[in-house]
Amino acid sequence: MNIQNIHKILQQQLQQYQGNFAYVISHDSSKIEHNSSVITSSASTIKIPLLIEALRQCEEGRLHLGMMISIPKRDIVGGAGVLQSLVVTSLSLRDLLALMIIVSDNTATNLVIDVLGLEQIKNGYKRIGLHSTSVQRKMMDFESLKNGKDNLISAEDLHKCLLIINEPSILRKDSQKVMHEMLEKQQFREKLPYYMDESLMWIGNKTGELPGVEHDCAIIKYGPHTVYAVILCSDLEQQQDGKQLIRVVGQTINEYLVSLMKDSN
Repeated sequence: MNIQNIHKILQQQLQQYQGNFAYVISHDSSKIEHNSSVITSSASTIKIPLLIEALRQCEEGRLHLGMMISIPKRDIVGGAGVLQSLVVTSLSLRDLLALMIIVSDNTATNLVIDVLGLEQIKNGYKRIGLHSTSVQRKMMDFESLKNGKDNLISAEDLHKCLLIINEPSILRKDSQKVMHEMLEKQQFREKLPYYMDESLMWIGNKTGELPGVEHDCAIIKYGPHTVYAVILCSDLEQQQDGKQLIRVVGQTINEYLVSLMKDSN
């Protein structure tokens, strides 16, 4: 099996579902993509570029991971996360970032957005080459969503983020280590990792979902091989279709990596 086989399988799978789909999957110098530059609602995958921007600002000295951030009661929101259930008045920036990624905490994410600053986020994304990514609203701000303001991303941009996290890039190795640790502890593993053998593979992923939207992105390592995978599903007629498609992608990547390791032995 080679990566083009994955492309053929995915193209066949896409015909079974109603919705809009985009993906980028790469391994070494090989890459397959579909609608990769199409801009779509990011859902919680926006938390990946926010994590990168936070570490970038820490490296610049504007912020530091140990700084304490107040958590006013008025800033507590619902949806994913645990802060809404805790009695806590402040946490370090590092802890907020961990909650934002590991349990997709919406309150933590909103506090991170405030600390980073919308203008700095916008400029930071430009600096690292994210041309389709934008933060236009906070988590759980459905009023802004009704008014046409949403957080946006493309599969291409999210793939760039995975490379920034794992490859020699704009961030130092210690910053990359922080991001690896958070992604590895991800609690939402019901999409790309679902059919993958986690006893063999290192998988760091981040999901996103809204009504009609199912996303996942992951760094997958097995032996000397690393695969970067992004799949974005939007305008779904059936929510479960997106989740099932992403699971098939993960299963196919699993088979691909297992075949590579067998061939090398």
